[in-house]
Amino acid sequence: MLSPDGTLIGGAAASKTTGYETQIYKNGTLVAAVPGLEEGWINDDEMLVCDYELIGVTDPSFECVGSTIYSATGETIANSPITLLGENLQFPTAGTVYDQTGNAIASLTTGNPIWQGSKPPDPPAYGVVCGPYICYVSGHQLVIYPY
Repeated sequence: MLSPDGTLIGGAAASKTTGYETQIYKNGTLVAAVPGLEEGWINDDEMLVCDYELIGVTDPSFECVGSTIYSATGETIANSPITLLGENLQFPTAGTVYDQTGNAIASLTTGNPIWQGSKPPDPPAYGVVCGPYICYVSGHQLVIYPY
């Protein structure tokens, strides 16, 4: 995951016994490693990382049980109940995250939705944050919702 200005990278490594670890690089130099799987840069100094818990004994796997917001130097900023695990998460503001599959914006602090649009049609059409709007293609139409 690249930060918005491109100077930071959060890259995860997986282990069958310990789960995920995200390494943070600044301009190509390793500056920190934090537990969990990177989900996206909120801004140029804050990254959302999914916290994992081991489930199962005979066929172990990991489940996201919340998230932590880390600084670019690996310091914990805040905990969040968010468990989205989505691709290409987008952060309309510093305190919110857009869930493409649910077409909703949620608070990073509480995890509660603060805006909910209608679900994109099947097959899924994923939305994107377009300034103060959420946009996605439906058939031959561009659907735009203010949030």
